[in-house]
Amino acid sequence: MIRVGFVFSFLIVAVLRGAGAQDLAQLTERFIGMTAVSGFEQAMADSLIQLLPAAQRDRAGNVVLTYGDGDPVRAVVCPMDEWGYVVGGVHNDGYVSVRRVGRGSPPFFDQNHAARRMTIWGRNGPVTAVVGIASTHLRRGRGSQTERLFDADDIYLDLGADSPNDVANLGVEMLNPIAMEKAPHLYGSSLISGPEAGQRSACAALVAANTDGLRPVGTVVIAFTVESRLGHRGLSTLANGYGPFDRTLLIDYPLTRRTLEDLGTVERLTVPTKYDGWQVETIDLNDVSSAVTEIRRWMEGVR
Repeated sequence: MIRVGFVFSFLIVAVLRGAGAQDLAQLTERFIGMTAVSGFEQAMADSLIQLLPAAQRDRAGNVVLTYGDGDPVRAVVCPMDEWGYVVGGVHNDGYVSVRRVGRGSPPFFDQNHAARRMTIWGRNGPVTAVVGIASTHLRRGRGSQTERLFDADDIYLDLGADSPNDVANLGVEMLNPIAMEKAPHLYGSSLISGPEAGQRSACAALVAANTDGLRPVGTVVIAFTVESRLGHRGLSTLANGYGPFDRTLLIDYPLTRRTLEDLGTVERLTVPTKYDGWQVETIDLNDVSSAVTEIRRWMEGVR
């Protein structure tokens, strides 16, 4: 098993020294603004490496940081990836169709994207697009029996292009990842909303929990994993390469029917959400702060 010393970035030191709620809010907002469609997590991984310079990528693309030594050997895992789409086709009129990425997406996932602003992560960087919808005027008079639920096959993205050549000039190609535009919204005294806010804030809590005052028991492997929505390849690679673990804390991880023997005793932690699965999914920064405390206590063997 690889052992790595623990180094902290400036931002994390600011958070851990209790500069306070403002720093945790900024970190959480930054995470909620990240995009990492399953199978395309590299940009988020790059950000995590900047925040945790001692971390390394494993062969699956997980960002892993191991510190401490001896028994017990435990893991704390938060997934980087999210459900999303990839470019599935470029049409003669310049519109782009999509294919869904990930298994078991939330209810009404496709419907949540109707008429929404989207971001395509193309060769030249992010490209803004809008999901077109049928004209309500042209739909009048149609019987309810003829209606069917909007799904991924109905999503056509308008990039402002008139031809496939225009699309290519924007740097958009087949299989480029696509996700809803991220614009975290702070409101009230401590609330932040945005797609995937619960999972993203949970990963922010894991980063913020790693402080210079931390006294972990035994060996703790911290991992931000890939492809949790595509067969759990990241988690499997982690267990095979760094396990077996005596205990594993899964932080907002979508593991349901599958279990891995190398994870040992599995415990879970999530940040409570409102409007779960919707584009206005909302978390309370007080709950993120509580999650930081819980993660620290778990790593120190207090739980």
